[in-house]
Amino acid sequence: MRFNQYLHEEYCTVVRVGRMGGTRNPLLEIYVNPSKDEVKEYYLSLGDGMEEIRYTADSRTKKLFIWDANHLNHHNAILHLIKVGEMKLVSAPGFPQYSEYLLNGFAGATRNGKLEMGDSDDLFTIWNTDRTRIQSKLNQDWTWLKPYFNSISQIKQWKKLHEEYETTLRSGDMHYTVFKNPDSNDFKDLVKEIRRGGDRDLNVRMLVDEEHENLYIWDANKALHYTVMHNLVKTTNISNKSSQLSSTLHNNKISFRDLDIPWSVPSWCKEYFI
Repeated sequence: MRFNQYLHEEYCTVVRVGRMGGTRNPLLEIYVNPSKDEVKEYYLSLGDGMEEIRYTADSRTKKLFIWDANHLNHHNAILHLIKVGEMKLVSAPGFPQYSEYLLNGFAGATRNGKLEMGDSDDLFTIWNTDRTRIQSKLNQDWTWLKPYFNSISQIKQWKKLHEEYETTLRSGDMHYTVFKNPDSNDFKDLVKEIRRGGDRDLNVRMLVDEEHENLYIWDANKALHYTVMHNLVKTTNISNKSSQLSSTLHNNKISFRDLDIPWSVPSWCKEYFI
């Protein structure tokens, strides 16, 4: 429910962002356990971009908070929610959003009044620094989010990736290949590798380093962008501004139509796309 002029409604919060970019922002509305009509309002005003909305879900109180991603990050939103009494105090090493009870990420609004779950930035941030906390976070019961999202299968995928990552770390073998500037044979090998894992859709993740004109691609089911980036910075000069993309393979090339975000393909890597 939204807090606007109805100051006495139970599930309502408005926070004032303060000064960002040298200007005074208007009141920012944070929706708590949003209705379908409120999600539709986001769809009409922001479109269906997967990084237009930020969300925080609190497993202790089963409250879902969503707001315009362009005006407030998770850290400041959570601090405001605690301050106004909408969220219980959280205790976590580092920033509060890393608490095992909070799931934070990006989402897109859809015309049917539900959210489409995107990436979780706090999981990426602590993936290689506190994997025990990630496991505890993912083991929380998040099924109560189903009425708000078209699907919460993304959480299961994160959990699967985490379990596989832990297994491969213990074995010392990551069991996947990152292909750099792949040729036709590399694409064929990548397809074989993905199919061995049972993914018929041939989902891939990519890091595109436009500064050095390098494209890195791998099986999307085997590792997150952050994990590969973390490993590449140890052995390559990859730019920390590299684009993070996801898509599928078609005829041994990357499907431009299936890219997860709008993106203009640089001329030097057009040969990899179809």
